[in-house]
Amino acid sequence: MGGWHASHSPARRCQTAVGVLRLGSTGIQRLGPAESEKMRIQIEKGVTLCTVFASGGIDAMTCPRLATSLNALIDEGETRIILDLGQTVHISSAGLRVILTTAKRLHGCGQFAISSANVSVFHILRLAGIADVVDVYPEVESARAAISASWSGP
Repeated sequence: MGGWHASHSPARRCQTAVGVLRLGSTGIQRLGPAESEKMRIQIEKGVTLCTVFASGGIDAMTCPRLATSLNALIDEGETRIILDLGQTVHISSAGLRVILTTAKRLHGCGQFAISSANVSVFHILRLAGIADVVDVYPEVESARAAISASWSGP
């Protein structure tokens, strides 16, 4: 009956009163505000779809920015959105909620897909069941091709 051992588990992060802590096989590290809050969002609008590139970490501290960006695009009339997670280093349950909310808003009136998630982020998406309700593509080009191919135009 072994207990939980850090050496048998992937790195984990948690928010505390002193900041964000990362627990990995080498022990606990405190991440400063610059590391824990850093997330960049870049938006590319095309003729038939919009791609949102999120880099850094998506957690309770940063996901409101992502949610605001995605909601603004939908409110502006964008109905085909790809969220590229190629430069996303981690995602928390708060980030998963943003993804599900966006997928729900576009269900039946548009398309939402995820692309380029690294192995650990994809693993979280799969475990949370996100990969069962949102199309996930290995790279942004394949997501763009799939969504563009299904676009019937005005």
